[in-house]
Amino acid sequence: MKNKFFKTINKDERINRLIYKYGFEAFAIMSLILSGYMIYHTLIGDFSVSDHRFEFILLAVGGTYFILRSALGGLISLPNHKDERRDFIKYIIMGNILFGLLFGTYISIRNTILYLNGDFGYLSLSILLITAVSAMFLGFFIIGIFLLISNYKAKKELTD
Repeated sequence: MKNKFFKTINKDERINRLIYKYGFEAFAIMSLILSGYMIYHTLIGDFSVSDHRFEFILLAVGGTYFILRSALGGLISLPNHKDERRDFIKYIIMGNILFGLLFGTYISIRNTILYLNGDFGYLSLSILLITAVSAMFLGFFIIGIFLLISNYKAKKELTD
């Protein structure tokens, strides 16, 4: 039954590309909804990891699978042209800085509300700076590893 079903699926490359596109869009929508749900519940009340265990596991498994599958497939590599490569690296740097600042701001505001009774002071500012810089370095590390693996796989498939 299973083999008969898969034989009847259209093998057209355009249809397969659309199926993958829709699957990625569904994953992105699911990730955004789960992230929004967790952020909303974190800001409303006390945050408890046990309350959001399933959401964390779902996001972690889905995100890890997508990153590893993309990297091991050699889907994203640095552009060969010098200007394109410079723009690509500029977008990576700007994205990591923006992510770090947003994440640091979120953690700082959350901690100010939950633990400091809304008094923004030097402690909140230090939490903002430490979290922002840590998130930026983590982002650079993860993207660097991702690009190294992806470039290695893409070059390996070109030589094979």
